[in-house]
Amino acid sequence: MPTTGVSDETRRYRRRHPLFLYILAAIGVFAIFIIFGTLAFLGARVAVKNLPALTQNITQNLASAIRVLAFWEKIGTSEPEAASTPPEKTAKKTEEPPAPRIAPKAPLVQLPGPKKITAYPGGIIRAGGHPDLAISIIQTGLMDKNGNFIATSSVPKGFEAAILFEVRNIGDASSGGWKFFANLPVTEGNFTSEPEASLAPGDRIRFTIGFGELSNAGANSAAITVDPEDLISDSNRANNAASTTLLRAY
Repeated sequence: MPTTGVSDETRRYRRRHPLFLYILAAIGVFAIFIIFGTLAFLGARVAVKNLPALTQNITQNLASAIRVLAFWEKIGTSEPEAASTPPEKTAKKTEEPPAPRIAPKAPLVQLPGPKKITAYPGGIIRAGGHPDLAISIIQTGLMDKNGNFIATSSVPKGFEAAILFEVRNIGDASSGGWKFFANLPVTEGNFTSEPEASLAPGDRIRFTIGFGELSNAGANSAAITVDPEDLISDSNRANNAASTTLLRAY
C-alpha cells in the first residue's frame, strides 16, 4: 500500500543514501548545540560582568529596607525624653599656697655657678715675695627658693640666711692651696671648706654661703676666717678675718 505524501523517488533516494541522512541529522544537532552553547556563554559573561553592580544594588536596597523598619520600630516604642537636670554646682577648692622651704640646719656652701676669679690690674709676682689673703664681707642676705642670693639685712621665717664674701690676694706671691673657716649663728654652725685653688697676686674669688634658721631672735653674729690654721706664709694676718651681723625678723 503506497505511503501518503511521500513520492516513490523520495523513498528510493532514502534507500540509496541512508548514511547521508544520518550525517545531515548529526550536523543539525551539532549546530543547535553550538548555537545554544554560544548563547549560554554570552549570557554568563554578561552576568559576571554586571555581578558587582547587581550585588551593590541588592545590598543598598536591603540597607534601605532595614533603616525604614528600624525607623518605624523606634517611632512605635520611643518615649518622650525626660527634661535634663542641670549638673549640681560643686564648691571650688581653694588651693593653699605651698609651705615655705625650711632650710637645713647644717651650713652649706652654695655656688650658683663656677667660681669666677677676676685679676686686679697691677698684680706682680716678686722674687722672695709673700701672699697676702684679705677677706671682706660684701653683703648679708638670704637664699630664695630657687637658690638665688637676695641682699637684705633681716631674714624672715622659712628662708636660709646667707653671706656673700670675697677673698683677695693683695700680696706679691701666689697663695697656694688654702681654706676658710666660718662660725655661723646656727646649731652646729662651725664649717671648714675644702682646699681652694691658689690665688695669684691680684686675683680674687667670691663665695655665697647659705645656712639654716638663725639661732637667736634679733641680731646674730657670724665670722669668717681665711687660712685658720696658718698654713700659708701670709704677710699680714690682720686682714684674714671678717665678721657681720644678721637680723632674724621673727
